[in-house]
Amino acid sequence: MKKILLSVGDLGGINPYLIYIVAKKYKDVNFELSISEKIFYDILKNFKIDKRLKNLFFDFPKVNISGIDFGKPSKKSTQLSIISLDFSIQKIKKGKNKYYGLLTMPICKEEVGKFIKGFGGHTEYLEQKFGKKLSMLLYSKRISVLPLTRHIKLENVENEIFKSEIKKQIKNLFDFYKNFLNKKPKILFLCINPHCSDGKLLGMSDEKFKKIVLNLKKEFKNIDGPVSADSAFNESNLKRYDTFVGVYHDQVLIPFKMLSFNDGVNITLGLDFLRVSPDHGPAYDLKCKRDLIDTTSTERSVEILLNLKSSQK
Repeated sequence: MKKILLSVGDLGGINPYLIYIVAKKYKDVNFELSISEKIFYDILKNFKIDKRLKNLFFDFPKVNISGIDFGKPSKKSTQLSIISLDFSIQKIKKGKNKYYGLLTMPICKEEVGKFIKGFGGHTEYLEQKFGKKLSMLLYSKRISVLPLTRHIKLENVENEIFKSEIKKQIKNLFDFYKNFLNKKPKILFLCINPHCSDGKLLGMSDEKFKKIVLNLKKEFKNIDGPVSADSAFNESNLKRYDTFVGVYHDQVLIPFKMLSFNDGVNITLGLDFLRVSPDHGPAYDLKCKRDLIDTTSTERSVEILLNLKSSQK
């Protein structure tokens, strides 16, 4: 029986509670956690949970780590999050057909960066591990967005956008819709600068970008734009387009989180399996505040893994 493979992320925040509550809700689904059973249930005691679930399975190498600090980032919880992620990657490389896909729970990028130089996030890390260009799709029922550049300084966007393998990222996007959603998506590109540079008033970057998009239109159908980002996210466009392709992170993540703050899912495109993650962080500040913890994004992540079937053979 297939399982959902799960990298547990940072156990010092709300991840243990999210995993437990969602597994309890989807009781007919088996979850394989890349963590030891003892570590997981010990940390759950902070949420006053001690009952074990039959659909949670554990597989983890022996490590000499115990006594995790709860409610704050720590060296121990960060080390465990890295080991859990690496072990999950090894397992899905060896036997992807055993799993619905990989669900990676939130980590603290700042803390992980102390152990892995240049760590930019799950998507960037997976690019290194699999040696291919990947894309980050933020997906919900109401809106989906893809930033062509991700976790970089705003001052570097204009130079990096032309190094971002735009054509490959659009192919990743179209392949995802074809293989998992059985449709040809309608895509709207956003410009780089305000008002698409007002002609050439703000330089030539948008003119260069427009030529790239024009060439993409010859190969991929249903592409419009680029258009000014300040008026792109209106009701008409939200109904018309499947995905908004932006130039940088906040250009598309701000409207996405305004419209889908609790139910958005991060999907990695370009892999030969589904990798999903809740669209939020470890939330250390919500320790033990069970009534304030929203499980929706994790639930949506599980539903995507269960419901989206690849048409690839």
